[in-house]
Amino acid sequence: MPPRLPSLGFAAGPSSFINRIARPFSTNTACNAPPRSGAEFFLGLDKATNSSASSNGPRTLSLSREKIQARTEQHLNRQRREAESMRERKVSDDYMKQMHRKWKAGDTYAPHDLNPFQQLKHRRKSLAPRKDVIDELDISPLDLYKNYSMISEFMTPAGNIKHSNETGLRAKNQRKMAKAIRRMIGMGLHPSVHHHPEIIMKKGRSGTF
Repeated sequence: MPPRLPSLGFAAGPSSFINRIARPFSTNTACNAPPRSGAEFFLGLDKATNSSASSNGPRTLSLSREKIQARTEQHLNRQRREAESMRERKVSDDYMKQMHRKWKAGDTYAPHDLNPFQQLKHRRKSLAPRKDVIDELDISPLDLYKNYSMISEFMTPAGNIKHSNETGLRAKNQRKMAKAIRRMIGMGLHPSVHHHPEIIMKKGRSGTF
């Protein structure tokens, strides 16, 4: 008679019987590996997490680099737009300075009104003072040659002496003022080609330069 399998052992431990039969036919390393404890299982989870983080590291760095480049490009584009707007504003201001006639809403004009020669007709002429400042204050320019703030009022931005038509001084006071200016320049107290540096600094701060 052929041998029979013990029925009692098969009924008592079906899982062990299946493991004895299925294990030799399985090629999976997980099935062939011995059972792991709870500590080994959690350590394996930590290793898997670290490996996934290391694999995602280069991707995170590339994303941060792209964000920095995008922000840099936005900043540069903003600077270019601001520089372009400032350049356009400067050009428009220069054109407005050349246009002496002040137009108002509702004014009509012909093309020849925009001619530079027509614009010169509307240029405001600087009126000379009607009274002599030196006589009004009863001072002598020769005594105040060290006062660069007063001397600069009678000089052009290029360092030239203003004409009596602009200063409004009498001939005698005009000669005294010219002598005081030349004395101050000769002593090195005032530049000969521009205004005093402190006056230039004040005009630059106030925005009237």
